[in-house]
Amino acid sequence: MYVKSALSAMLAALILSGCAGSSRNAVVMTEPAAPAAPLGPDDWLVAADAARNQVPGSSTLAMTSDELSKLDESIFSSADTLLYGGFHYTGAEFPGYMLLTDCAEGVCKYGTTGETSTEEAIHDIDFASVMTHKGVRLGQARWRFGEGDNPVDITGYGGWMHYNSFVIQVDFLPNLDEPDSVRLSNYSVGLSSGTNPVSGTGTWSGVAVGMDLNQLLSKPDVLQGDAEIAYDFGDQSVQVILDDFTNLATGAALDRAMKWSDIAVQDGLFSHGGQFDGEYVHGAFYGSYHEEVGGVFKSGSIAGSFGAPRSDR
Repeated sequence: MYVKSALSAMLAALILSGCAGSSRNAVVMTEPAAPAAPLGPDDWLVAADAARNQVPGSSTLAMTSDELSKLDESIFSSADTLLYGGFHYTGAEFPGYMLLTDCAEGVCKYGTTGETSTEEAIHDIDFASVMTHKGVRLGQARWRFGEGDNPVDITGYGGWMHYNSFVIQVDFLPNLDEPDSVRLSNYSVGLSSGTNPVSGTGTWSGVAVGMDLNQLLSKPDVLQGDAEIAYDFGDQSVQVILDDFTNLATGAALDRAMKWSDIAVQDGLFSHGGQFDGEYVHGAFYGSYHEEVGGVFKSGSIAGSFGAPRSDR
């Protein structure tokens, strides 16, 4: 069943616009043309039952496509922050870029000269629930962007909490025989705290999702792991650990952990690494009482996003 979603479609418009245009006019999305032959894989990114079997401690997420769409829209309707990791192609290609985007009153402003209207970002999206793990609802979506002979097929996998959602998205461009015809984007969106944590245990535990950029041109399997964030009240810094990644399709473990320490936090935001760095992590605290943390990352050829609820809430 196809349902309406403002969030994912707005981000599709934002991402496909390049996030660095010279016009301040809103990006206007139109309804997709009649379905054509799919550009990308016919199947979902993951098979829900098989994926849950690969993740100990996970449980079934019993939400319909319509319910996930409403959850998606409710988070976006109150969002004021978008962390966008940018375009990522194969491991050796241009690494992309990171932007912090402010959303207010239905308009998301990005970079220095662009903006997109959330009210015009309506698209038909097919959602499917996958699992619940560590208090995070995880699911996937598929939709088509554009009209005519060159539509883009898009698939996404990610999680929803109360104030934040985080996603990895794969775009299948029309010329699939070209090296840059498949690209990955990662983003985190929500209602940011705007302040640093002031009390509590200072730990957040959740989920990270990612893909291996070296596999984009073959089969972009989803990797899912654990996200652990610790806040130091003394020097107002965070430590981010992403590890225990598993390929949700094959069950193969990723034999590496990603760790960033002593990242300064200011106004509830933290950032390490930059546009052309081989590694980066950018994050935000979400909710009035810092109930959640979300962000985007890249380490080696793995790029993705993460979200974590507070351990003492």
